[in-house]
Amino acid sequence: MAYLAPVAFRLWLNDTVNVPVSVTVWMCIFAIVSNWNTMFAMFLNGTGKIRLQLYSAVLVSIINVPLSIGLLTYFGVSGVIMGTVACLGVSAVWSPIQYYKIINNTAKGIWGS
Repeated sequence: MAYLAPVAFRLWLNDTVNVPVSVTVWMCIFAIVSNWNTMFAMFLNGTGKIRLQLYSAVLVSIINVPLSIGLLTYFGVSGVIMGTVACLGVSAVWSPIQYYKIINNTAKGIWGS
């Protein structure tokens, strides 16, 4: 979709709004990271192992707004998406670790609750 986005934007917006390529690329990265996280979140929710998700969500929600505002000043609108992708990156790292620990019956402590 990122490749066809300029055509879609032209058809949808009739050249009334110019969407920078950087916004399209970062939205594509956001969609990939979000889908990656959703894969593991569905499993973790289904198993009821959501404590680490809760802690991560609270931490990331506190960090996301100031980080996005800070990146906005340097990168414009793309910076807001960059900040969100960076925050989603936190769970993109720990979610697969927790998944594999649960699957292999080695989840202890925060990983298994």
